[in-house]
Amino acid sequence: HLLESASVGLGGAGLTAKVAATFFVGCLRGLADLVSSDLRLTAAWAAIDDERKFAVQPVEALLRARLLALPEVDSSLARALLVGRSQAALELVLHLTKACVLRDHTLGYQELMNCIEALFKVSVVARSTSLAVVPPTAATTAALAAAESHMGLVEQARKLGAASITSNRPAA
Repeated sequence: HLLESASVGLGGAGLTAKVAATFFVGCLRGLADLVSSDLRLTAAWAAIDDERKFAVQPVEALLRARLLALPEVDSSLARALLVGRSQAALELVLHLTKACVLRDHTLGYQELMNCIEALFKVSVVARSTSLAVVPPTAATTAALAAAESHMGLVEQARKLGAASITSNRPAA
C-alpha cells in the first residue's frame, strides 16, 4: 500500500504524496525495528514487477530512512535503466541524484554509482540518436537537450564523489 497510497497521496485526507510517504515510512521503521531486518523489505521491493516500485516519494523516503539496502536498489535501478528503459526509473534516478546526492548530501555518489553511471550511458545513447536525425525535429532537439542535461548532472555527481574521496585522504 505504501507505493500506491504515497504515489497518489491519501486523497480525502488532503495529504500530499511526501507526507503520506513519510507517514508510511515511520510505520515501517517501527515494524523494521521489531524484526530488525531491512533485507526482507528490500527483497520485497526488488520483487515488485510494477512501475510503481519506482515512485519517487516513497522510494526516497525509504532510502532516507535506510529501510532499503542501497546496493540492491542501486543495481536494480541501473538494470531498469539499461535493460528496461523504464521512464519511472529514469525519473527516480534523476530525482535521487539531484535531491539526495547533490542538494542534501544524504546519499553519496558511491552509494548510487551504478545507477548514476547507467544514467550516463543511457544519456550518451539518447544524445547520439538525437544527433543522427537530419533534419532535427522539435522532439529530437528536446531529447538532445534532456540528454545533455542528464550528462551534466552525472558530471556534477562524479565531481562531488571525487571531492569526498580526496577530502577523506590523510595528509601526506
